[in-house]
Amino acid sequence: MKELINCSGVIVDYVSIPSFKLNEGEYLTFEIPFNYDSSSEELLIDVLRGNIIIDGFKGNSEFEFVEDIVVKRGLFSWCKNYTSFKYLNRNTDFKMDEIDETLKKLNISKSDRIWKLGFNERKSLSFEIARSKSKLVIINTMGMDYTGLQILRYRFGNYLNRGFTIIELNYRTNKGFDSFEDSKIIRLVSVGDNKKT
Repeated sequence: MKELINCSGVIVDYVSIPSFKLNEGEYLTFEIPFNYDSSSEELLIDVLRGNIIIDGFKGNSEFEFVEDIVVKRGLFSWCKNYTSFKYLNRNTDFKMDEIDETLKKLNISKSDRIWKLGFNERKSLSFEIARSKSKLVIINTMGMDYTGLQILRYRFGNYLNRGFTIIELNYRTNKGFDSFEDSKIIRLVSVGDNKKT
């Protein structure tokens, strides 16, 4: 199998990452400490993608991060009037029947407005957009409820069988965390309050 990421044990920001290797077709879960903030997450993602170079860590620029759909309510909301079908049509190269099939598997109606969808549904749509761009995907599942997380992980399993590689970021105590049996688990450990790179 092709090696995608190689870590010999490093400190990123204020957490310690133990040594590990990630190969093509594997699923890796990072257990995130609760004191991990958004800036720390962004730094970790940049390291994983090789945008920031750290001795002892070889990242991979081909990983696509699942960007959340930000819903701004109001008259000028850019996605207020988009349906789920139109949103996938604008942001992927899926054919019409593939969009229909994807939405059906996600239990989302093609006429559902984006701004009316819940967090779980928007996260699932974002994942579909990311996987349309790359077979290497990083996704933050923090904040998803148990049901949404299980539905999304079921989708992950299908894609792993098709050669995808997935990195999931999640809190270590989230309900349902241990339900994905095929995942390698890397626990990030806080090493102090002073942030280091």
